[in-house]
Amino acid sequence: MTLSSSCEYGKLTWSTAQNTSSITVSPTKTTTYSVQCTQNGVSSDASAVTITVNPIPQAPTLSATQATICSGTSTTLSASGCEEGTIMWSDHLVGSTRIITPIETTSYTAFCVGNSCNSPSSSEYTITVNAKQVPILSSYYESAYGYSSSEISVSNCSGEVSWSDGVSSGTTRNFSLPPGKYIFKAYCSHHGCTDVSEELVIDVQQFSQPTQPPIITASADVVCAGTSVTLSATNSIVTGK
Repeated sequence: MTLSSSCEYGKLTWSTAQNTSSITVSPTKTTTYSVQCTQNGVSSDASAVTITVNPIPQAPTLSATQATICSGTSTTLSASGCEEGTIMWSDHLVGSTRIITPIETTSYTAFCVGNSCNSPSSSEYTITVNAKQVPILSSYYESAYGYSSSEISVSNCSGEVSWSDGVSSGTTRNFSLPPGKYIFKAYCSHHGCTDVSEELVIDVQQFSQPTQPPIITASADVVCAGTSVTLSATNSIVTGK
């Protein structure tokens, strides 16, 4: 800070013992500075100015309700230790508490503004964002026949797989089911985040069954020794319900 005064045709004397018209001071506490003008051996009354020094606020402390979240979810970020000032965040938002929904792992800092003075920046506070993994279901037989063995497998999940019916876990399951339509979903839990697959519908149909004995026909009823005859069998069937 620069202090200035004037003393035409005379000599200035500051309380700091300096004699220039301007002096630069860096007070560490509230300080009063005075200056006198001396002409022909006669000194004027002293003029004084008080420089008020406000303390620099302490750096705030950051915290969050959850430091690790799943993508698409929110957490509350708070800054404490600036009760008589204003919190300014590294992304230019203002306020001691804020709700954030970062799309990726992000670090935050803040500082306190009090009595026109800025505190040092806080330590970085990192919010870790874990991506959800949506499992994908596939089956060799999406339309199967009753009690035949089929398989469902799960991909795009590097975590733990569970199933909506609670019957089993793991990325592959074999099944043999009675006729009917079945809906399967799988859940993927990875780093505390869980997401669910789209539905996979398995339509198990009943085997077709004969309704009467087969009918045999021959190309000829009577043949000579050494010749061939063609036999054919036909049957009427219906699909069970």
